[in-house]
Amino acid sequence: MGSAASTLFARLLTLILFLLPLLCLYGQSGSKVQAGVKNYVLPQYREKDGRLQYIIYGDRAENSGALMYLDGAKIDILQDFADNLKKANIFLPSRGEKVPAPYSIQGKMEGRKNFWNMPKQKPVRAWIFTDRAVYDKNTGILRSDGPANFRSREIDVDGVGFDAYTKKKFIHIRSKVRVVIHPEIRKKVSREKGKTSKQEKK
Repeated sequence: MGSAASTLFARLLTLILFLLPLLCLYGQSGSKVQAGVKNYVLPQYREKDGRLQYIIYGDRAENSGALMYLDGAKIDILQDFADNLKKANIFLPSRGEKVPAPYSIQGKMEGRKNFWNMPKQKPVRAWIFTDRAVYDKNTGILRSDGPANFRSREIDVDGVGFDAYTKKKFIHIRSKVRVVIHPEIRKKVSREKGKTSKQEKK
């Protein structure tokens, strides 16, 4: 019993320490008072059922009413199975864990493999990287006018400016778009989805 209680206490303490930096951002979300935090980790949940959808990481965030101004934004779009923080296996800045920088869209295949083979990448469906962005908490829309990098196992995209409609799971990259498709990965994913569908029908 003592060991179990100690483990539970340690988990609760870790959760409290994780949430403390977020209180200054969310505590007065309805006001116009600005508050900031460095090395932020902002989990975003679906309203209807509280399911974890994606996580916003970054260097600094400032809150002003419904808007959040983000520096060094890194958006972790999660796989369907990663519906809570434990399954998402998130990067924790408090432990010195950093989200890896995006690999070059024209770089060697080895760089892509090293990026996606990291254990913490398993729950990740895709990443969006941008230097600055604005997130509207009411609409769930994330926007940036600067360079943006979209990275996934199947497709990589670079461009300038984007609008991410998180509730609709739709991303529009505005201009100077460069795309690299990885057909071998797309075929593998399609085969795996086909097997899963057959197993569910049995």
